[in-house]
Amino acid sequence: MSKLIGVCGATGKQGGGVLAALQRIGGFKLRALTRNPASPSSTKLAGPDVELVKADFDDPVSLREAFKGCDAVFGVTDFWVACGGDGDRELQQGKNLVDAAKAEGVKHFVWSSLEDTRPALAPSRQPLDSKGRTVPHFDAKSEVEAYLREQLPTAWTCVYPSVFYENLLPGAGMDPQPQPDGSFLIAQPCQAKMSWNATADIGNVAAAVIAGGPAAFAGKRVGVNGEEATLADVAAAFSKVFGKKVAAVTPPHDDWAQMVVGFGVPEPVAKDLANMFLFYDTVDMRQLRPLSETKRLVPGVLGLEAWLEQNRAKFAPLFG
Repeated sequence: MSKLIGVCGATGKQGGGVLAALQRIGGFKLRALTRNPASPSSTKLAGPDVELVKADFDDPVSLREAFKGCDAVFGVTDFWVACGGDGDRELQQGKNLVDAAKAEGVKHFVWSSLEDTRPALAPSRQPLDSKGRTVPHFDAKSEVEAYLREQLPTAWTCVYPSVFYENLLPGAGMDPQPQPDGSFLIAQPCQAKMSWNATADIGNVAAAVIAGGPAAFAGKRVGVNGEEATLADVAAAFSKVFGKKVAAVTPPHDDWAQMVVGFGVPEPVAKDLANMFLFYDTVDMRQLRPLSETKRLVPGVLGLEAWLEQNRAKFAPLFG
């Protein structure tokens, strides 16, 4: 019998990528979890191998019903939109997913996680919420991971995404900004060589983990990495692909936070992201995301230049 895989956040970037990758692998029955199965973004996912199921991450009863009969589940939460930037709510939603998986006997729970930044940042940075989180959108996911490992000690795998290439798209927050002289500037407060990935490759890695099963991946942290690059490297890739002069500057973290608040970014968001970049400058994020391991799992993983070429049309409003 085909294994039944539940995919949380099926209409989002990560869950949608997992669903698509599992369809390409084939041989699975897929259950796409969505808050509104009747929405256009949901109905387009339906097919012979994909069942749409309503699931509310704040409603444990709906989650138990959604996970019933599943052999494996991909779990992901949305800190920024669905959780409204609330780390406590993200933690509770994640716990609800884990509890439902445990109650329904799910054999493999694959969680999209991130590091706990507090050990590296707490001595020097003020907490941003009442639970002492220094980068709430990282730290809450790490708290879910700790709970998952406690509740499902032989059935967990954590996938660690990198910085999304999609953040470089026009209007996405890390895109090159036009300058009066016709050049472009990327201004982010990070000097480190960071790991980057296409969101589709999160799906490809998670699908490879699910296909491999708990025998191969239980108890492991698996990184997603398509490119290791500083912001200067990213600017050089833009220049090469688009033939434009693109440079990078790395202002101090707190100065950058004040600058983006001036551009209309809410202060809690600006401080969270500034601390995130400080974390990247403090701890080598590549340790949990070896590029060689991603290439072994996904031989066709996209590097930055290849991704830019693939998305050339999306940059037309910026570069013409």
